[in-house]
Amino acid sequence: MRKETARGPVLAILAIAAIAGALRSLDAADVFGADGVHFSGDADALYHVLRGEQLLSRTGSAWVDPGMDYPHGARILWPPGFDAVNVAATRLIHGSDASAGDLEKVAAITPVLWGVACVVLLAVIAWAWLGPSAAVLSALLAASLPIVVWWSILGRADHHVAEQFWFLLALLAFERSARRPESWRRSGVLGLALGLAPWFWQGAMLYALFLALVVSVLWLVAEEPRVASGATIALARGACVGAVVFVLPLLATRPPHFFRPTSLAGVSVF
Repeated sequence: MRKETARGPVLAILAIAAIAGALRSLDAADVFGADGVHFSGDADALYHVLRGEQLLSRTGSAWVDPGMDYPHGARILWPPGFDAVNVAATRLIHGSDASAGDLEKVAAITPVLWGVACVVLLAVIAWAWLGPSAAVLSALLAASLPIVVWWSILGRADHHVAEQFWFLLALLAFERSARRPESWRRSGVLGLALGLAPWFWQGAMLYALFLALVVSVLWLVAEEPRVASGATIALARGACVGAVVFVLPLLATRPPHFFRPTSLAGVSVF
């Protein structure tokens, strides 16, 4: 009976996710023009694609743009996670000989995929906290509100929608891990979200501080101490896993003076 009851909301959420993708792709004819890809939003999308093309052609590093302060190059403040995902997807689809044009098409489409994933994640969170009706309503709002749609429309190749995805994943994983703090698998998902998020935006380092604030509030208001202790254990384990996930790519790419722009004071600005 429970499966039959849940089938309706699940199908509704899947239908809303499909509608979310369609709403974000209404400008397909304008984005994919006869003369190439036209990106949406501000100039940030253009630089994301340029950086991706440099990574694809290996003419620049993940942290230095050779075209700035020529011929010396200049260090880039923003982490390369969003652009690296686009490059990896382009190589996966088109192979090792993928062109800049292939990357532009992929970079135009991935924001829609990030956005649809956010709709589904928000629905899952709402279902866990408030039930299936709230999940359907949350998915509908995330799919259709213009301020939400704007960040994930076709051609808006900017990292903001990826930030939303990692934050929602961290929230979901934290809630699930707090319910079963003994599960390292759930803590691992939380750590994955906390560790990868700063590779898309430095300010994501503050996600762990936000969750720490939630834990502090639980210690004050929770009727049963095990609720607060479970959340504490979940966050502690997730933070440990997240630190490892964050540091390993850092050691591999060896960005110059990485911690200077990503100090806590600097992060708060962004």
